[in-house]
Amino acid sequence: MKGWRVCRFHGAGGGHRAGADHPSYRHGMRAREWIEARREINDLVREAREIERLIS
Repeated sequence: MKGWRVCRFHGAGGGHRAGADHPSYRHGMRAREWIEARREINDLVREAREIERLIS
């Protein structure tokens, strides 16, 4: 929009915070902590499969 530094519709990073206080929050299984935990578990499983493959 002319004369403004940010879009009047989308703003500049405003809005709700992520997490349980957000109106669209459902169950938290896509929260950053859960995503990181799943990544770590998947890495461990991959390593275990690689070790099993090397042993066999």
